Amino acid sequence: EIDSFNIENADDPEKPFVYSFKIKAPGFAQRTGRRLFFNPNVFERSSQPKFTANTRKYDVYISYPYSEEDDISIEFPSGFTLENAEMPGGIRDQQGIGSHESKAFLLEDGKAIRYTRQFSFGNGGHIRFPVESYNAIKALFEAFNKADVHQLTLRAETSASAPAN
Repeated sequence: EIDSFNIENADDPEKPFVYSFKIKAPGFAQRTGRRLFFNPNVFERSSQPKFTANTRKYDVYISYPYSEEDDISIEFPSGFTLENAEMPGGIRDQQGIGSHESKAFLLEDGKAIRYTRQFSFGNGGHIRFPVESYNAIKALFEAFNKADVHQLTLRAETSASAPAN
């Protein structure tokens, strides 16, 4: 369910588009026993690597430089707490053409996290790459994808009122 959908800066080309909304997604996490595994990057949850071929015949051309910033708050289901909040480190190539950084912060009440992601590619106007650099570009986008599909873990709280076996 999507609620409170809002778009900002649609009429100002000098400012970035800002989309804000609330999503309710039952069944979003995968449950195993007392744990829930979920991807905090809801926009890239099922994404696949951009380049899958082992070899390439032609240059790589990205249509334009681009960047994305995500700021997502996720409320935990009742009775669950964050067990594992490890995040991948920042990813950058040596030339500064692409970067990816994601962070997760437990909010004060312990019942939600804030996930942020900053991604950019084509920095410095670099959008065309010779076929010889394909393996490096492929590896960089695989690292971006691995960070995008990273999962966090919630654990069911033990309850003193739970029935004994």
